[in-house]
Amino acid sequence: MTPTKDWFQRVTVHWSPSPRIDLAEHVREGRLQVVQAGNFGPMLYGLADDESVTRWFPGQPSYGLETCLDEARTRIADVQAAGARYIGQMSVSWHYGDHETRKGLWEAWPRMWTPDLLGDAPCDDPVAACQIDEGGMVRSWPIEGRPYRTYSGCLNNLLWRAILRPMIRKAIDLGVDGLNVHHNFESPCRCEHCRAFLWPRLVEAFDTDERVALFGGDTLEEAGDLSTAQDTSTRDQRARFGSLLERATNDLRKEGFDDLFVHYARSLKPDLLLGQWYHKYDFGPHDERSRLPSTSWAKDEDFIWYSQGAQKGVSYVEHGYIADMGMPARFLHAAAAGRPFIINKYDWKRYRLSIAEMAAHGGASLAVHWAEHYDAAADLDLDAYKEPVYRYQRFVADHEPLIRGAHPWGELAIVYPRRGEVAGDATCTDALRQIGRWLEDDHWLFDMILDEQILERARDYDTLVLAGVERLSPKEVAHLRWWLEECDGRLVLAGQNGTMDEGGHPRAESAFGAGEGVGTSPSTQIHDGGRVLSLHKDDWGTQPVETPGGQIQVHPITATDPFAQQFLNDLETLVETRRLRTQAPWTVRVRAWCPAMAEERVVLHWVNYHQEEGVDGESPVPTGSIYVKLLLPPDRLCEEIRWLDPEVDGMTQIDFRQDGPHLEFEVPPVLVYAICVVHLQGD
Repeated sequence: MTPTKDWFQRVTVHWSPSPRIDLAEHVREGRLQVVQAGNFGPMLYGLADDESVTRWFPGQPSYGLETCLDEARTRIADVQAAGARYIGQMSVSWHYGDHETRKGLWEAWPRMWTPDLLGDAPCDDPVAACQIDEGGMVRSWPIEGRPYRTYSGCLNNLLWRAILRPMIRKAIDLGVDGLNVHHNFESPCRCEHCRAFLWPRLVEAFDTDERVALFGGDTLEEAGDLSTAQDTSTRDQRARFGSLLERATNDLRKEGFDDLFVHYARSLKPDLLLGQWYHKYDFGPHDERSRLPSTSWAKDEDFIWYSQGAQKGVSYVEHGYIADMGMPARFLHAAAAGRPFIINKYDWKRYRLSIAEMAAHGGASLAVHWAEHYDAAADLDLDAYKEPVYRYQRFVADHEPLIRGAHPWGELAIVYPRRGEVAGDATCTDALRQIGRWLEDDHWLFDMILDEQILERARDYDTLVLAGVERLSPKEVAHLRWWLEECDGRLVLAGQNGTMDEGGHPRAESAFGAGEGVGTSPSTQIHDGGRVLSLHKDDWGTQPVETPGGQIQVHPITATDPFAQQFLNDLETLVETRRLRTQAPWTVRVRAWCPAMAEERVVLHWVNYHQEEGVDGESPVPTGSIYVKLLLPPDRLCEEIRWLDPEVDGMTQIDFRQDGPHLEFEVPPVLVYAICVVHLQGD
């Protein structure tokens, strides 16, 4: 996919900038393209003057609102002068305070609304713009470790939007190049504005009797709580209502984002970079915009951001858990359509690994949240952070031509059930996650495409994996059958596939006529003339494991899972032209690309996730030398192999032996990251 004009691959992120690190220096030394730092919304305005709370919560490092804003203006200009764009962060809902004791926005309210700051106040009291709870009172709740209480502005309330607009204007006046919008995950509340928003959707979806059963009335005036179904409703009615409410909430977030940022903010600065801070934990199908169709998913956003939660910053190798992001990265590469994407793991220790992982998968290499985690450690050697981070990001910059615009090089693609996600199918990625784990552990070179991309991209691959892709259009089914028969394609089927059309209507018969005789669970079967491998397994889910950091969900370790080994052996039989075989340990991930600027190169990215656990700082465990056997395209000869390692200056020539299309060589040990560039002779 062609990168967008605003594409970037090297970024640092600080919730609150630290006085201990010079962001402009990081830009110069790490050759950063983007700095994302500091908050510019209601969290800042409510707490900037409050010396009783740490600076994490307002998101700027100093005390005093005017001081914070003046320092932000200078910091932004310094970063821009050093050569990077500056993205600010802004909450569209959450803020901290106490309306009864006049803390947070309530204490700051008279000072905020002056000609020098935000202009005229849109209301006398921010309570009028906050969410309402089931008792008709302003909604607030405590969060351990956060100041005071948490409040959420109501996006359906135009007063709340009127409060946010001057904050957006001020951030742009300070010079930001973009905004990453966060805390946008709130649902409609019980206020009159949210009721008016929901009621037309409920009237369209439910008849009179159903509305009475669900909400106790047939009209908006008669109906009770529109956020919770009554016990008089049926299970089916409650399920349909839950789905409708989730979709309506996704629509509200998108509409609010468009109104405030796409339309208003860009009316002030047309080239403003925009993204939304969302969460996709454990690569499940649910996130804050998963119910949006592709026509509006991330529409008008310049970069894609997903947070994975703090548990993705640690590993537990003995349980087969290395907190890797290969599957989410493949999904975002397919869905982002050439835009940069960032996966935030809150990895406060494995900085080199975080940078390497995203570089290997075509994402933006992130150095995350250094200041907040380590500022309390007065004895921290700052150079111990800066030296490896700057070095790795410089390495990524040096080899940008190998990464920017590159397209995946692999024989196999796994199909993501995007339509199932939009429909709210909570289990639609279960089989996909399990099979993806097997493929990564066994070092298959594979890509990911969306179900909506089958017509466009199926022919790019020798083998496709359909794992729970239930919704396929008649054209897509016909295309896959043609691809199998006329293009000698190979198909892996797991779970239910093609049982419905693209709109969710059941098919009268199987889309593929395959897998009927698989037998008891678990089992595999190759059929249809050796072109289709079907898997039958009753449970594709993960299992809980207790670790020192708490309970995590894991799949069985591939090497000791008999069903995984059976599948991988059958896949070897099915796919006659596997491109990579290696003796690398399973804790190493491999991703292959062809650079946009040179089709005569195959670029293998090697990322080693094995680290000493339970120790301070990043402590990678190097691999030994790794044997590699690569299947080249027909009639292509290898000219040379270069080994690029951020731990070693320069490049290393790798000896190789070629026998027909088979290329054999051995690469040096991998500490954290290395790039292997196979140069092929030109035509």
